[in-house]
Amino acid sequence: MCEAKRYEDALDLFHYFYRVSKITPCYGYFNHIIKLHEDQGRLDDALNLYDSSLTKSLISKGLVDAGRQDEVMDRLDQPRWRWFSNLDWNANLYKQPLLEWLLRQGGFEKANEVLGRLLGSSHVHGDEYDRVAIFSHTYMKYWFEQGKEVKAMHCYGLLQLRKLTKDTVVNALLALLLKYGKKTEAWSLFDQVLHSKEMDNVNHYTLNIVVNEFFKIGRFDHAIQIFHKVKALKLNKNPHVVTCYRNIITRLNKQGILFEAEHLFQEMCSHELVSPDVSTYTSMIDAYLKAGRTEDALRLSNKMVDAFVGQLARLACL
Repeated sequence: MCEAKRYEDALDLFHYFYRVSKITPCYGYFNHIIKLHEDQGRLDDALNLYDSSLTKSLISKGLVDAGRQDEVMDRLDQPRWRWFSNLDWNANLYKQPLLEWLLRQGGFEKANEVLGRLLGSSHVHGDEYDRVAIFSHTYMKYWFEQGKEVKAMHCYGLLQLRKLTKDTVVNALLALLLKYGKKTEAWSLFDQVLHSKEMDNVNHYTLNIVVNEFFKIGRFDHAIQIFHKVKALKLNKNPHVVTCYRNIITRLNKQGILFEAEHLFQEMCSHELVSPDVSTYTSMIDAYLKAGRTEDALRLSNKMVDAFVGQLARLACL
């Protein structure tokens, strides 16, 4: 509903589920309502909700965009945020907008001062090294936006990639490199994390980033090959692989490559951990209709109804 901008309906549901019925919210659920309030210019209403690092990132960005950047760091001293320490990896996600704002204002000395405070010691190791990487990403993004790719790549060159442990950092760097045409470095990073036994930081977002890039340049065969390779090496036991199936099947259908989409759909149906969702079914049904295969579209439509009615029946028995 939030994506469809049906804000009043979304707020009514939110109030019913979490205020009237007292249902315990899922991790990150409040982020939709936070974003809703910010889109409507109700920043103070957004400040009254929090439940995750992403919420704090959204609030931080909202404060900076509203010119209230001084409040970002001040909030660390408030009791409800105090547990969110500088040493916590997620804390750095919510401080990024402040650093980006300082850079956009040309306050490099202040940005470096804030960065020094956030990193604490230069001798970081383990998970803490990802803090260095995510802030390096912030500097890289700024320099790329200014058209100064040499400076951006200098920041990247200083990173010790083998120390990265967070898939969110790998994905951010990978997407940034691909966006600004640094394909050699992007594929080198991807290959390193894919084949490293120590770097277990490839997730479903990583695979979708790479698959989308191959579709963007028209290498559909490579997209399919890398999908199978990454799934086999890193994601075959990960239930989130459903998003990867949905992504590549939808993109194949948009390109009219129905044979390959069918093959992946059947593979998805037989997977032990995942099954097609409504979006994947809909993509296949639309593709059948466009290809004039009405009977197949009807067959799959009936199968979708049966699948989800069965799920509802099982839930009703719980």
